[in-house]
Amino acid sequence: MVHLKTVSRQKAESRKHETESRRLNYLFICSMLSSVFSLPPVFCLLSSFSLLSPAPAFAHKTEVAGDVAGTWHVEPNHNPKAGQPAKVWIALTRKGGQLVPLSKASCRMTVYSQPRKAGDKPLLRPSLQAINAERYRGIPGATVTFPRVGLYQLELNCTPKNKGDFKPFRMKYDVTVAR
Repeated sequence: MVHLKTVSRQKAESRKHETESRRLNYLFICSMLSSVFSLPPVFCLLSSFSLLSPAPAFAHKTEVAGDVAGTWHVEPNHNPKAGQPAKVWIALTRKGGQLVPLSKASCRMTVYSQPRKAGDKPLLRPSLQAINAERYRGIPGATVTFPRVGLYQLELNCTPKNKGDFKPFRMKYDVTVAR
């Protein structure tokens, strides 16, 4: 009985990851097409949820920057607590779904308090490490301890280690920290 539950859970996780991968690829392609055909960016986001997912995945934010798409994850359950370590990781992919591991990119993460003004200094500069999370291998991740309850913005800046692998990019993710 326990084995059947494990297999069912693994199948459900596999379906979830396949859907997420399709959504990432779709968002990347849609963002490229929307810039060519002058479609509003919200078109890509709304259609990705309605066409590719049986239920909306509201906890993850996917962003396309240049030729790389990134999906942010904050553990536990996108609900970090003040004063407790939270695991933050970003699944980076290129067109076609090819993973961008940390070994191929020079990245840095910064954490800012919100509201943020131009010229504000980062509150934290967590050290990035190549981690394995879910089905992703070698992706950028960090442990972040948010000092207090409030709004924060995570920022990831990356450049390719090999010139021409991808365009340098910046991605941002807003986080609400609770008690």
